[in-house]
Amino acid sequence: MKVRRQSRGAYLVISGLLCVLLGLATSMCGSDSEEEGASTRGGLTLLLVDDPIDTVTSLNVTIESIEVHGNGPPRELTLNEDVDQPVNILELENGIFATLVDGSENELPPGTYGNLKIHISSADITFDDPPEEDATPATVPPDKFNVGGPFTISEGEITELYLVFQANNALHETVNGEYIIHPSLKLVSKTVSGSVTGFVWPPPGESEKELTRVKVLANRGTDNEVSTFANPDGSFELVPLREGTHAISAEWITLELEGDEVKACQVYVHGDEDVVAEQVTNIGTVTLPGDALECS
Repeated sequence: MKVRRQSRGAYLVISGLLCVLLGLATSMCGSDSEEEGASTRGGLTLLLVDDPIDTVTSLNVTIESIEVHGNGPPRELTLNEDVDQPVNILELENGIFATLVDGSENELPPGTYGNLKIHISSADITFDDPPEEDATPATVPPDKFNVGGPFTISEGEITELYLVFQANNALHETVNGEYIIHPSLKLVSKTVSGSVTGFVWPPPGESEKELTRVKVLANRGTDNEVSTFANPDGSFELVPLREGTHAISAEWITLELEGDEVKACQVYVHGDEDVVAEQVTNIGTVTLPGDALECS
């Protein structure tokens, strides 16, 4: 499920020409100027992506509403009708995203905004440890989730932001065996971030284990870690990565179905890679040495 739509800027409409031609009073033209100012806007696009979680094959959430706060009263954004609800968050990795909010349909006054508030009305999860066919309902707190900014809307331009749903920190099990979804969400501007692509070898599809994944990680400090599971052919894309130097690493994660046990193998550190904003950095093939495949 990938919805890509070309962004279109908002155009300024000059309505004062009639005043000039007719030579009307300055005060009358001033009234039109206020209307002109109201139409001078920018747009906001939100691209939903995932930071994945082990042992879960689906995490479906229904996003009820999104509000933008700051620079005046709160404003509710129009959700993109092309995005199927509920959204399976775990499908949004390796460069796949969902356009939750389309900037051409969401105009905002220029200025700096503080945060977003997101209302998730329902959620369910499906585990592969042990494997399940039916989804397990998860409780969602009634309060709206706060996503900190700030971000800026400029006149006549579309601001594109990645909304990163950190699924690896979202799922919490209670003492009663029930599950609560409390996602950690963050905003990353598309103009200050890039991506890293490549392949891991051997790819997860070559494993003799029943369920094996290769997790690829980029780390620029504890608050900037982004991860993804490589595709069966070994390809991967880490996005969004803030501009700068990131340490790239990979590890096999093997799921032993008979013992209902997840075994994390040794982490193989590939090395540092420089990420440039709005560019894709291809690092080629990351070859995992033999000892990296030995799971504890």
